[in-house]
Amino acid sequence: MSLTEEGTWMKLQRILTPNFLLVLFIVVNLIIGALIAPDYGLSTDEPREHHRSSIARRMYAGEIEEDPEDTYRRLNLGEYYGTAITIIPRLIEEYILPDRDHSKNVIGHYVYFVTFQIAVAGIYLLAGRLFDKWTSLGIALLFGTQPLLFGHGFINPKDTPLMAVFLMTVAAGFNLVDRWNSQTHRLRKDKLVWQHAVFLLILGGIFFLIWFPDLIYQLAMSVVTYSYNTAGESLLGILFKSVTTAGSLEGYQTLALLRIDAIYPYIYIAAAVILPVLFIFAHKRTLFNGKVDLWLFLAAAVWGIALSTRVLAIAAGGIVGVYALAKLRERSLLPLAIYTATASLVSFLTWPFLWVVGWRGSVSYTHLRAHETVLDLVCRLLLEK
Repeated sequence: MSLTEEGTWMKLQRILTPNFLLVLFIVVNLIIGALIAPDYGLSTDEPREHHRSSIARRMYAGEIEEDPEDTYRRLNLGEYYGTAITIIPRLIEEYILPDRDHSKNVIGHYVYFVTFQIAVAGIYLLAGRLFDKWTSLGIALLFGTQPLLFGHGFINPKDTPLMAVFLMTVAAGFNLVDRWNSQTHRLRKDKLVWQHAVFLLILGGIFFLIWFPDLIYQLAMSVVTYSYNTAGESLLGILFKSVTTAGSLEGYQTLALLRIDAIYPYIYIAAAVILPVLFIFAHKRTLFNGKVDLWLFLAAAVWGIALSTRVLAIAAGGIVGVYALAKLRERSLLPLAIYTATASLVSFLTWPFLWVVGWRGSVSYTHLRAHETVLDLVCRLLLEK
C-alpha cells in the first residue's frame, strides 16, 4: 500500500466511526421512510389516537367546547395514554399543511417512524454501556433492520413512541447519574443539612400535589364525612358545625371537591414558579460544584415527555432511580427529587388531559352532582343563588 493510499485509508478510518455510521443509517432510513410512508394504511389504533390527540390540540388552542372527560368516556379512549408524541402530526396537519388531504395519516406515519429511529439511537447508547462502539453499532443496526419493527414503526402510534422515549429516558438518565457521580463526590455530607431537608420537603409536596391529588380528594372526603358524622362531638365535628348550616353529607362532599378544583390551578402555577427557583437555589448552594446542570433539565424533560406518552414510562425513571441509588446512595436523594419533580411538571404541561381529570382519580364531584335533587343541593347556602 502506497503512502497516498495509506493516508486515504487513515482518513476514512477517522471518518467512518460507529457514531458517523449510525447517523448515516438513520438519515438513510428517514429518506426511505419519507418515500414509503404514503403506502401504509390506517391501523386499528390510529383512529382512537387521532381522536385523543385532536382533543389535546384543541385544548392547547382553547378551541374545545365539549367536556374532555365526557368525550374520553364516550369514545372509550384510554386514560393511561398521553398525547405528547401523537399531537405532533395534528399540529403539522393543522398549522403547517392545512390544505392537504390527511385521511391516510401520512404525517402521523412518518412521525411514528422518526420515533423508531430515535429508539435505534437509544439502543446504541444503552448498548455502549456494556459493549464497545462497533458491537453497539451492530446491535443497533440489527434492531433497526428487523422487518416487523421497521413496518410497525409507521403504523403503531402507541408502542413505537413509547419505546423511543422509554429508551432515551434510561439512556439520558444513566448519563445524568454518571455526571452526578463525577460532580458531587467532593460535597460534604453535613453541609447545609437543614436546607436539604426543607428543599426535599417542598419538592416532595410539589410532586405529591401534582401526581397524587386524588389522595387529597379522598382525604377531603374522609374529613368531611367524619366531621359531618361527629358534628358537635369531636374537635373536627365542633369546627364543622360552627362553620356550616343544615345540609346533606353528599352536598358538603361536593362543595369540598369544588373548592379543591378551584384551588388546584393556582397550585400548578405556583409549582411552575417555585420549582425553577428552588432548583437554582440548590445548585448555587450545594449541588454540582455551584453550577446549574442543564443536562438535568434535558433528562427530566425526556422522562416527562415519556410519562405523557404512556403512564408505563414511570418505570423508566424508576430504573434511573435504582441506578442512582446504587452508585451514589444517599447523595442521590436530592438530585433525584429535583429530577422527579421537574419531570412531573413537564409531563403535566405536555398532557392536557391531566388539566381536567389527572388529579381526580376515582373521586369525582360530577358523580356526586348527578345524585342531587331540588331538596338535596350542595348546601343550604347555595339555595339562595
